[in-house]
Amino acid sequence: MPRARKGSAPRRGGQRRGGGARSSTQADSGSSEDEAASEAHSTTSECASQLSAAAEEGLGGDAVEEQGQQEDLEEKVKEYVDCLTDKSAKTRQGALESLRLALAARLLPDFLLERRLTLADALEKCLKKGKGEEQALAAAVLGLLCVQMGPGPKGEEFFHSLQPLLVSVLSDSTASLAARLHQCASALGLGCYVAAADIEEDFVYEDTEALCSELRTLATDSNKYRAKADRRRQRSTFRAVLHFVEGGECEEETIRFGLEVLYVDSWARRRVYAAFKDALGSGMHHHLQNNELLRDIFGLGPVLVLDAAALKACKISRFEKHLYNAAAFRARTKARSRVRDKRADVL
Repeated sequence: MPRARKGSAPRRGGQRRGGGARSSTQADSGSSEDEAASEAHSTTSECASQLSAAAEEGLGGDAVEEQGQQEDLEEKVKEYVDCLTDKSAKTRQGALESLRLALAARLLPDFLLERRLTLADALEKCLKKGKGEEQALAAAVLGLLCVQMGPGPKGEEFFHSLQPLLVSVLSDSTASLAARLHQCASALGLGCYVAAADIEEDFVYEDTEALCSELRTLATDSNKYRAKADRRRQRSTFRAVLHFVEGGECEEETIRFGLEVLYVDSWARRRVYAAFKDALGSGMHHHLQNNELLRDIFGLGPVLVLDAAALKACKISRFEKHLYNAAAFRARTKARSRVRDKRADVL
């Protein structure tokens, strides 16, 4: 009778043990996923309860915090204005840039109206004695001040006191192109639109045939002295303008900010929006929400004021979603790490 081969039984047993290890791994993996889900759920619930308590306490504190931020900004703006008369051109340029960023980001109309004479004197010196970058920054700040002060008598007086200087720099062939063609021209146009009480709402250009002829030329321009991308952009833009002038066609643009929506449905409206966007940059949405001048120009009505319940609902929903995603990510990563470790042991 043949003898059994040595080691055959252990091999079968080893296979059974290997299968048992894999089953154990699968079981551990399943339990890890359960633990992960439980951990994510408990973390989210805890965060939500903490948030609810914090929201109830924090709604009243938001106004206090907002007031504190406003006061801090006003103190900084005072410092920037003081630095505009410094002997160092570098210091003046730094102050102008900081002032430009502050005016684009937040609303300070009453604070600025009280200091309009000081601001006018400082900007006059920067435009007269400054060169290049300083003149460009001074013109940009002037345009933002017109947006902040609005179309009232004091704002008009401020703009008209500096308007001749803008025209002077714009007409000076020795001044830098950046100061002349971009900032001074933009500030002059923005100031006239906002502060000049005599710019006509019912103005209609009569010689439309000559205008269309010029637009057709620009829409098909192929001069080689411009970069290829610039030529393509120019042709595309003027084709769209030509279509609007000829047939009133304009692609509608939708701008969402906060809980509101602005529809830009004409070239005139688009041009106005672009001018303010160039001046305000990333602060455009803040001004659309809170600046009465812009809300009036774009027909948005009075500033939207949410009640405490609406603010609480908005804050909780956004924050809870963030907390839930963060907790789920941590739990999922932890569970996967456990499974990887167990599989490495088996292999």
